[in-house]
Amino acid sequence: MGWERLLEVARDPVANIRARVEREGRPLAIAMSSYVPLEVLDAFGCSAVRWGPVCEDFPRADGVMQAYACSFIRSALEMLLSRNLPARLVATASGCDVITAVPGMLSVARPDLATAHLRLPIRVDGAPARQQAVRALVAFCEEVRERLGAPLDLNRLDQAARIRQEVRSRIAACFAGLASGTFSAVPAYGAALAAQSMAPEEWLAAFPGASALPSGDGVPVLLSGETVPSLEVIEELQSLGLRIVADDTNTAAREASRRVHLEASDLVEAIAVSLADRPWHSPERLVPDRPAAVAARAREAGARAAILLHQKFCDPCAFEAPGLAAALREVGIPSLVLELDRQRGLTGGQRTRVQTLLESLP
Repeated sequence: MGWERLLEVARDPVANIRARVEREGRPLAIAMSSYVPLEVLDAFGCSAVRWGPVCEDFPRADGVMQAYACSFIRSALEMLLSRNLPARLVATASGCDVITAVPGMLSVARPDLATAHLRLPIRVDGAPARQQAVRALVAFCEEVRERLGAPLDLNRLDQAARIRQEVRSRIAACFAGLASGTFSAVPAYGAALAAQSMAPEEWLAAFPGASALPSGDGVPVLLSGETVPSLEVIEELQSLGLRIVADDTNTAAREASRRVHLEASDLVEAIAVSLADRPWHSPERLVPDRPAAVAARAREAGARAAILLHQKFCDPCAFEAPGLAAALREVGIPSLVLELDRQRGLTGGQRTRVQTLLESLP
């Protein structure tokens, strides 16, 4: 148990998912967006997981979708088309064009696999966004009910919302500790990656009470991006002399920032509002001054540089990158875009670029 268990799951989430489904005997529901609330899938009686890993070869996925889609989605499709995971339901959310297209592709390639799509607003500030999010989540729940033939269990939803929130709170505390020096990046990201596939009760039982202290010094940096494809990326960045002090990824701080008003009279509505009011959004949502807010957080954490970790062909990241880089420059923080494709770690060329960035720092 403890950190060893969390890091073990983070390194091989697929094996953990298989073992979990066999152990729990529930239908497997895979969420392909950080905006799909896992507590809702829990309440439908599913073993709910969030897709995270990236595989290096996806011939089946290449046969059903365009080559200029990111490897995150192609990896998920490859896993589903190869039937390596016994999925019963795939849940997607609006925002990314490729994710939005997944239900249509699966309806042709895997007609036996149920899908449900959460149509959240793209612009997420203000009361209209909250109202649209509520309507979207209610419609999503009805779609899941029709696909699975099972009702939403409100008692289970209450339990799931509370325990999932506790997991997010502990992950957020890990990443808050990066800047203060009470936590190091590998266990923090290991905990976040493990939470994507572990049952929340198991995750909480494994999560140690003690902090994981940094293993050494390094240049303090911000890590930004949609997903962290593997723990190897974090270990390689650390081995190159970087020390992550601030996070802006869906894998970690963005999703962990979401808070549900657990005592609300309508918990479904409260969950929907939490999705619209998430303090740290992905660039697939329109949020005023997001780049400036990320830059301010990096400066407050003491970052001297920023790594923008992008999946190749990820349009939301690509569209935001110039503005985010400019906002970081305005506060004196240079940035470097590392574009990942099929690999789980960094290429030799990417490692050289990181070293060049470090050598250029004053």
